Amino acid sequence: MPNSPHAKDSAGTSDELPLSFFACPNGDCADFNRFDAGNLSVAERMGKGKAIRRLYCKTCGRRFSQRQGSLMQDTKLTPADVVRIVKCLGRW
Repeated sequence: MPNSPHAKDSAGTSDELPLSFFACPNGDCADFNRFDAGNLSVAERMGKGKAIRRLYCKTCGRRFSQRQGSLMQDTKLTPADVVRIVKCLGRW
């Protein structure tokens, strides 16, 4: 699946979700929870292999992890492990 959003590129790293999939989590921001508002940029990278982006909101000036507010926020598990756990819990 070379054109899928999670396909491997020639360098061996996985493609990332576009910034339009994220929104500012700051409740005081004018662009709070507005997806594809054009206010986000990548400020830095963090985590193992610099795989997690830290995003910057141009509207309010706050920085936040792309994982903030998601199931991945406080985990050190791989995304595949989290998906597997959620699938198992869904069977109950």
